[in-house]
Amino acid sequence: MATPLTYTPPAWARWLHGAPHLSLSLGAAPRDFAPGQGAYQQALVVLAGAVVACLALNVLLLLLYLCCLCCSRAGVGGAPKQRSSSGSRVAWATGSAALLAGVAVGLGFYGNGEANDGAQRFCHALSSANGTLHTANSLVLSTHGSVGGAVMQEMERLGEVFGGRRDLLSHLDAVRGHALTLTAALPSLPTGGVFSPAGGPGSPFLPLGGGADPAIGAPLPSLQQLSEATAEFEGYRWPGTLLLLLAQLFSCLLVLLGIATRAPCLLISLTVFASLSLLLCWASLAFELALGVGVADFCVAPDQFIVNVSRQDRASKELLDYYLYCPPGVGNPLQQDLTASQKALSAAQGEVQGLLAASARDFPSARRQVLNLQGELNGTETQLHLLTALLDCRGLHKDYVEGLHGLCRDGLWGLLLLALGSVLAALAFNAVVCAAPRSWHRAGSRPRDCDDYDDDGDDEVCAGARGDPFNPRASRRRGPGPGGGPAPLRTTFPGLYSFPGGSLGSLGSARPPSQSVTNAPISEYMNQSAAFGNPRYENVPLIGRHSPPPSYSPPGGPDSSTPVTTRGSMRHQVPRTALT
Repeated sequence: MATPLTYTPPAWARWLHGAPHLSLSLGAAPRDFAPGQGAYQQALVVLAGAVVACLALNVLLLLLYLCCLCCSRAGVGGAPKQRSSSGSRVAWATGSAALLAGVAVGLGFYGNGEANDGAQRFCHALSSANGTLHTANSLVLSTHGSVGGAVMQEMERLGEVFGGRRDLLSHLDAVRGHALTLTAALPSLPTGGVFSPAGGPGSPFLPLGGGADPAIGAPLPSLQQLSEATAEFEGYRWPGTLLLLLAQLFSCLLVLLGIATRAPCLLISLTVFASLSLLLCWASLAFELALGVGVADFCVAPDQFIVNVSRQDRASKELLDYYLYCPPGVGNPLQQDLTASQKALSAAQGEVQGLLAASARDFPSARRQVLNLQGELNGTETQLHLLTALLDCRGLHKDYVEGLHGLCRDGLWGLLLLALGSVLAALAFNAVVCAAPRSWHRAGSRPRDCDDYDDDGDDEVCAGARGDPFNPRASRRRGPGPGGGPAPLRTTFPGLYSFPGGSLGSLGSARPPSQSVTNAPISEYMNQSAAFGNPRYENVPLIGRHSPPPSYSPPGGPDSSTPVTTRGSMRHQVPRTALT
C-alpha cells in the first residue's frame, strides 16, 4: 500500500496564528478556529479595526504634513540652483515611489492568482469528497432497494411455485434469512448527514454536514454547500481584487506621466488618485488580514476543528482518526459490517445454487425465476465490492489533504502576498502624496517663458530664456512696433566696430582685431562679449569675417521709416536709426 499523503501546517500559517486575538473589550479571545462563536468573531473584527485605526492615523499625519507645507512653504525660497536641485530630488523621489507601488501591484497580481488557485483546489477537493460519499450513499440505498425489493419478490414467487416441497422451501427460507442479515448490516454504513434521506444523526460516520453547530445551534453546511459557498465568495473576491490592483496600477502610470510632463492638471490628478489608492490599500489590508488570520487559525489545527464539530453526530474517535490520518496498517472500522454483509451475501448465493440444482429436475419452469434471483444477488455483490473500495481511507484522505494544501498553502500564501503588497503600496502612495504638492507648486509657479526651455526646471536657464532675443515668446512679449510689426530690439554695438563703406562718422577710423570663424560654445561667446563691455546679440561668426551689418531698404522706398531685414545671417531686426 502506498504511503498516504500527509499535511503539515506551513510556517506562515503558524505566524499568522500568533497574531493577537482580542475581544471588543480588549480581553483575551480564543485562538482556536470557531467561526460560530461571538468571541472569535470579535477577535477578527478587532484585527480589521486595528488596520482602520492605522488608516486614520495615516490620514491625520498626512493632513498635518500638508498643513505645515502650506504654512511654511518649505523648499520654495532659496537660490535658483538650490531650487533646481530640490525639484530634481522631488521628481526622483516621486518616480521611485511610483516604481515601488508598481512592484507592490505586481506582487498583488501574483498573490491574487495564488489565492484563486488555492480556492479552486479547495473547492475541487470538497467536490471530489462529496462525490465519493454521494456515490457510497447511492450504493447503500441501491443495495437496500435491491435486497428488500427485487430479491424478496422473487422469493415470494418461488414459494408459490414450490408449494409443499419442504426441501426447496428450506432453501428459500435460508436465502431470506441471509438477505435480512445483509440489510441489517447496511444501516451502519455511511448513510448519515445530508447525503442520505434515510440517514440520521445517530450515524457513526464522519460529520459531513447537515447537523447543527453546538455553539450557536445553526445548521452546519454540507460539503457541497461549503464548496458552492467558497466558489461564490471567490467569484466576488478575485475580480474585486483585480479591479483594485488595476486602479493602483493606473495611479502609478499617472504619477509617472505627471512627473514627466510636469503639467499642473496631471499633478493635481495624480495627487487625488494617489490619495484614493492609499485609502483602498488600507481597506484591502484590513480585509486580507482578518481573512488570513481566520484561515490560518483553521489551518494550524484542522483536525481539532473537525473533531469538535463532530461531537454532535456522535461519531466515534476511531472512525474519525481513520479518515483524518489514514494510518498505514490500520483496518477500516467499518470493515466488520462490510465483512458481515459479504458473508451473508455469499451464503445466500450458495443457497440459491442448491435451489437451482434441486428444482431443475422437478420444476423446470421455475429455473428462469431462480436465475433472476441469482442475478439480483450477483448485482448486490458487485455493489458491495464497490462500496468497500469507496470507503477505504485513501481516497477520502487524499481529498482531505488536497483541500488543506490548496487552502492553507496556496490560498493562505496568496493572501499573505496580497497583504504585503497592500503595505508596500500604502507606503509608496504615502510618499507620492507627500511629494506631489511640491511638484505641483513648482509647476504652478514656473514662468511661461520656460515652456520651450525644459532643462530640469533650472531657474537660471529660465532666466536666460526670458532674456534671449531669439525666443519667439520674448518677441511676442515686446509688443507691436512701428508699422504694426514687432518692436525692434535695442542692440548696442561696440564702440570700435567699423566696416568699409560705412557711414559711422568718427568711428570709421578704428577697426577691431581680426577674429577667426569659430564654432565655440555660447560660454565663449559670452566671454567675448564681456571684453567689449556691452552685451552682444549679433552672430559672432559674422564678426570674425568682418561682415557688415545687413543693409536695409524700406518696402515703400528709401524714405520709408519701417526697417526691413534682408536675407542675411542676422536673426533679429536692427533699426535704421542705430546705424546713422
